Amino acid sequence: PADPDQPTAAAHPAARSVPLESVPAVTTATELNALLRAPDVHPWLCVWATADWCTPCKRLQPGWRSLAEPDGDSHAAFAGKVTFAVADLTQEAEESASDGSTLSEVLSITTLPTFVLFHTPSGRESARAEGAAHKRPARRLFMMLKETVT
Repeated sequence: PADPDQPTAAAHPAARSVPLESVPAVTTATELNALLRAPDVHPWLCVWATADWCTPCKRLQPGWRSLAEPDGDSHAAFAGKVTFAVADLTQEAEESASDGSTLSEVLSITTLPTFVLFHTPSGRESARAEGAAHKRPARRLFMMLKETVT
């Protein structure tokens, strides 16, 4: 597969569409929980927590597209195994989960960007990659997926 750090050129009903074409977006904890329980979600769900004001997130967008979109250069490695979604925290919705927690609290977000990988049958977090201070963050995400999913 292509290097996800290099720029490259089916929204779920439980999620709203965002500019990443076919990648569903979640803006509330309720939407995330619905996506985790949806019958047509692959065994793994990779959620990218991002915000419009996050400059490192903007720099990661080409690498994310390469992995998440069906026509992305690195997508084939995870096709049929991973559903990708974006948690847009730009204007975190007032709506919270049934226990009162917000989406960023449910995802335990302490920095952006953050990638969280869930094992959907159990609904539990399996892996996490946080921040963009390290070299080649999109490659780090690719390797996290490769080590956990394959």
